[in-house]
Amino acid sequence: MRTFIIIFIVFVTTNSFAQKEEAKFFCKEVGWTVVFPNGFAFDSAFGEQMMKDGIKAVEETNNVKANITQTKILFNVFKNKWNNINATITFFDSSKQGNYKTFRQGANDALYKSYLDGIPDSKIDSIDAILTIAGLTFDSFHLTVYKREKLLFDTYLLSKFYKDYDFTISYLYIDSKIKAEVEAMLRNSKFLK
Repeated sequence: MRTFIIIFIVFVTTNSFAQKEEAKFFCKEVGWTVVFPNGFAFDSAFGEQMMKDGIKAVEETNNVKANITQTKILFNVFKNKWNNINATITFFDSSKQGNYKTFRQGANDALYKSYLDGIPDSKIDSIDAILTIAGLTFDSFHLTVYKREKLLFDTYLLSKFYKDYDFTISYLYIDSKIKAEVEAMLRNSKFLK
């Protein structure tokens, strides 16, 4: 079994507290300030279960061993299981891990295969694009997952090599209002220059 570092933030966890109003978050490592939309909450138990399920799915469907020991969870907030946003940073050493773009493509391929193999009778559309957040350009990997012609969910995986980190933001939604809230949150976030 080959070793593969999976930065799969849809399945990571963080500290638990309820959030009734907008809350501001700052990550010193990448100089990022973000304000979460109303109604999103941190939930460590839910996040931990998602992480376990996700890592298992990625490992089983891709015949890899996930290594997330170098991953720092920035946040993992939820409205519910199908409407959430997550961010992580992982130190990335190209002398050991190779080309960053090749690495990210492998992670995107593993995510795609995990959903395709893990959801029977599914159809998945994918789109690679570029997205700018507060002046920084991210690679965007968008998956729309259908089962028997019914839309199940959309998920975005945004990634960038930044300040020696694989900086990754992920959001999953079934409600287009949630997508609009998350994208407004990202548009309004700030990076220190």
